[in-house]
Amino acid sequence: MNPQITTIQFDASTFSADDTLVKLLHASSHDKLLHQSTFTNTVFHTSLSHNFGDSSGKPMHQESTLTKRLLQLFAQTQNNLLPVAFVCTVEHHALQLPFNYNDDFPLHPFIVTLGMQFERWRTTLTTLSDSYCAHIIGMWILHRCTQNIAAKLDLGDSYQAIYPGCQLLPISYNNLIYSLFESKLQNYEITMNEYMFTPLHTVAGFLLPHSKANACADCSMTHCEFRNILTE
Repeated sequence: MNPQITTIQFDASTFSADDTLVKLLHASSHDKLLHQSTFTNTVFHTSLSHNFGDSSGKPMHQESTLTKRLLQLFAQTQNNLLPVAFVCTVEHHALQLPFNYNDDFPLHPFIVTLGMQFERWRTTLTTLSDSYCAHIIGMWILHRCTQNIAAKLDLGDSYQAIYPGCQLLPISYNNLIYSLFESKLQNYEITMNEYMFTPLHTVAGFLLPHSKANACADCSMTHCEFRNILTE
C-alpha cells in the first residue's frame, strides 16, 4: 500500500492560548493521566506544595499560580515548537479496523508531532511545575493540530478522531500507521520503540468523517496519557 501522503507544516505562532488550555490544566482526570508516566503523585504534589506553599509548607494559591505560570510559559513553548503532520486517505477495507463505522467513508490515518526541538527544550526545564505546564501546552497544541488536519480534509464538525490505545483500537495499530508514513518520518527524527513514538509528543490516529464511533468514552485503560485530552 502506497497512499499519497500530505505533509502539513504548522506555524506554532498562530496558536493562541484560550480558556480550554486553562481548563485542561485543572482537569483532575487529565492531571493523573499526564504526569503518571513521568512523575509519581507524591513527588509531583510535594513539589507543588514546596514551590507554592507558605512558610508552614501548606499549599497557597496553587491553582492560580499554576495558571499564571502556564500562560507565562506559553510563548516560550511556541518558540520551541515545529509542529508537522502527515495524513493520507485509504479505503476502509484496506486496513480492517476492529470496530464498526459507516463503511461508505474512507479512513484518514495521520501522525502529528511537535518535533525533537520541543523535547530537547522540555528536558532542560528545571522544575516539575514548568515541565508539567509545557506538557499540557504540548498536548493542547497537538489537539489543535488534529483539528486543523480535519479542517483541511473538509471533514466537518462531526468527524471522529480515534487513537490506538483505546478500548476499540489496540495500541499495536501505532505500528500500522507508522508503516504508512515511514519514508517521510525518517526526515523528522520520528521513530518507534515497540508501540510508542519518539519524540514523546507525537500521536497517531484515524480521522473518520461523520462517524458515530466513540472509541475513548468507555475506555478503562489507565496508562494512555493521550486519551481524553485529545477527544475533549
